[in-house]
Amino acid sequence: MLPHATPIRKAIPYVNKPEAIVPGVATYYASSFVRAGDFCPILVKTREGRPIKIEGNAMATHGGGGTTARAQASVLDLYDVARLRGPKLMDANGMTADSNWTNLDAEISKGLKAAKSIRLVTNTNVSPSFHAALEGFLTAYPNAKLVTYDPLSSSASLLANELAFGVRELPWLSV
Repeated sequence: MLPHATPIRKAIPYVNKPEAIVPGVATYYASSFVRAGDFCPILVKTREGRPIKIEGNAMATHGGGGTTARAQASVLDLYDVARLRGPKLMDANGMTADSNWTNLDAEISKGLKAAKSIRLVTNTNVSPSFHAALEGFLTAYPNAKLVTYDPLSSSASLLANELAFGVRELPWLSV
């Protein structure tokens, strides 16, 4: 064996192949990318359920089919080998153990019902789906409040534009 050779991995075929997956044929999903002030409608190309490429969605009314370098590179975030593979619960001693979604949902619901006050900390989010889910949560838990925090704040730019141009907005560069 050569030094530093890549280990051989054998492919194992599906025992029960999902109907929607045809080996070698790409499947596309429409989505959106929002991060650090970037927003663009995207198409995610997948093969056998694994995302392999992100492109701009030319059918969307916003963005003109373009994308950003951050959006293009975000496909790499999906292949983090250190990411969690499923839900975990932490006990009173700080020890974590594997769990399942049903148990996790029950524990979270129990904790939310017992809480005197709830604070949701999120970054700025322009998604209508997010706002609809947030509205439902705040209705179900009236003792909850939203705290918006962005590690890279745009408040200085907003203030400067307000002082210079009389409009508290961020400039939008279009092509």
